[in-house]
Amino acid sequence: TVGTVDLDWNPEGPVRLNLNWGYLRERYSSGRTRTGPGDIRIGAEALVLERGADLVLGWQVKLPNASDELELGTDETDSILWVRGRSTMGMVEMGLVAGLAIIGNPLQFANQDDVPLSWFDVTVPVGEVRLDGRIGGGWATARNPARMEANLGFETGCPWLIGGRGGVGLTPAAPDWGGQLWIGWRQGCPG
Repeated sequence: TVGTVDLDWNPEGPVRLNLNWGYLRERYSSGRTRTGPGDIRIGAEALVLERGADLVLGWQVKLPNASDELELGTDETDSILWVRGRSTMGMVEMGLVAGLAIIGNPLQFANQDDVPLSWFDVTVPVGEVRLDGRIGGGWATARNPARMEANLGFETGCPWLIGGRGGVGLTPAAPDWGGQLWIGWRQGCPG
């Protein structure tokens, strides 16, 4: 179980900054539970092309501030670099993400794995609700198995946002299933 705070800010221009932090509750098959603050994630995206299809470059870093002793974190700094292309066909938006996750190995000191990432997503407005689906994840490497999943979600409202997402794992190392619900606030509603 995770409770998160996710802040996005768009300063002037084509840049978006992001800060994400969560509070974790892990329940093990033995019945034991552990709770505590999760890792902080800081990211940035920049729109570099806007001609029929948008092209965005992004970066995120996960700081190792969660408790390694409580097994809530990995005590490693991980980074993700990606490029996202997005195009609109009528009311349907389609996107493709390709990236690289540079992750540390918590079992070996000063060791890393470079995991190729890819996602395909589709967003469709249905009245006031935005429905989205996406499929993808991390590809197999010499050190890590593939972690692919499929998700369906929705979001509605402005300035108050309400949304949810459910997903299933497509490969043995991916989570079997997962879900999210969120409430948010957005400034600058259209209209």
